[in-house]
Amino acid sequence: MHARMGRFMDINIAIKGGQEAVGIKGPHAGPLIALLPHIKESVHKGDSTPLSSAAAGWLGSVFMFGYTIASPIFARLSRRGPCWTARSIAIGLVVWTAACASTYFFVGTSYDLLLLCRLLTGVGEAAFCALAPVVIDDASPSGRKSSYLGLFFMAIYVGIALGNIVTAGIPSWEAGKVILLVEACLMVPMIVLCLRWQWRFSTSPQRVINEAPAYTGVSGTIMGFMSDVKQVLMSKSFVLICLGFAAFNFVVGGLAVHGPTILRESLHASRPHRRENGDPLLVLEEFGSLLWGQSMAVAGKNPDVSSRARAGSKICAIMSAIGALSIALTAMASSTGMFLCMMSFSLMALFSTTAPCNVGLMSTVPEDVRSQGLAISIGVSHLIGDFPSPVIIGAIADASKSWSVAIMFAAVWMLLAVACWSLACRHIYRYGAVVPTAPHVTYYVSQASTDDIDKETSFDPVMDVVE
Repeated sequence: MHARMGRFMDINIAIKGGQEAVGIKGPHAGPLIALLPHIKESVHKGDSTPLSSAAAGWLGSVFMFGYTIASPIFARLSRRGPCWTARSIAIGLVVWTAACASTYFFVGTSYDLLLLCRLLTGVGEAAFCALAPVVIDDASPSGRKSSYLGLFFMAIYVGIALGNIVTAGIPSWEAGKVILLVEACLMVPMIVLCLRWQWRFSTSPQRVINEAPAYTGVSGTIMGFMSDVKQVLMSKSFVLICLGFAAFNFVVGGLAVHGPTILRESLHASRPHRRENGDPLLVLEEFGSLLWGQSMAVAGKNPDVSSRARAGSKICAIMSAIGALSIALTAMASSTGMFLCMMSFSLMALFSTTAPCNVGLMSTVPEDVRSQGLAISIGVSHLIGDFPSPVIIGAIADASKSWSVAIMFAAVWMLLAVACWSLACRHIYRYGAVVPTAPHVTYYVSQASTDDIDKETSFDPVMDVVE
């Protein structure tokens, strides 16, 4: 088990780091923010004029659209059989690789083709991000699940840091496209390994029993999907954790996009100074993600899902409160050094919630719909999180003519995450982690949750408690 887990984690970290290294998470991630000036100068929309900032912004928005729409589709596809989790991940990586390679060979200066490739990269990553955490959660040893998840999410920031380093000396968009081609080539072995080891890394075989007859056809597939969504959304704890995650993404997404602008316009930092201090920020993000993955492993060492979910939501509430206070202090910074110091501490606190939050999300829904739960959380957190936040925070800065006011607004918004995660912790403490979703639904709790004793757990659909 440990050797198998080690191999899979190596694959996951390589994939996740590689994807983030090409800025797949949107315009604020990795090297894409460095390449945007070159893209605006070299890529044209209809005529020879440079791209507007709004058109460049759509490169991130269309990625998020594909990412959000495809996540639940891949989550549903993964339930076709034991091997379909690995196959779904492989399909997503094929789409992602094809999109990156197409950007190099076919895009040229066409804005429309670049937009299409960005849409497909979002579709490709959706398969991996919605399914890989579930596989890690199943394969990692009892009591260590959060540590492995923390390592997985740390790979995001490793990839972003590598992307910043690689693109530091890129002189043009033509040169920048080479990075995408190299990444596409490096991803091919990962696809082969996913398919070669598909039987080894299938998710937990436990499924819902006594459910409705199998769905068939297109309408049946839609009905099955709606049934999954209903099961997920019936969990009040999941909904609260998901809303907290959306508030987190709102703040982080807005600050990530406008951070360099704040340094330039408000604190008058030079470009070399901004790049010189950007990588230490990412290192602290990595440290926060890994450190609190380890802390979550200690706090939630009890394999019971309610204990894990309660520990995760409690850590999220505490660290997000610290992060909100730090962001408020960042708004008062009068020098570049103070700004970077406080922002570093804020990001370390905020990103320390990544692993515990995902543990909470997976622990508050039935086992067989965990991937669908993650897919829904991805869609919600981006739709009302980092999708609108750059526009809203930028508009507040324009209206107030002060970045300090905009940063203070982000700090206040972060308090919504504190409230949601605190309420989730209270609800889990009172009623347990998993809420019944339909009359007479019975399913098996995983062996990791019962100290290696398979136990059938039944729910009373009327009471909001586990009997």
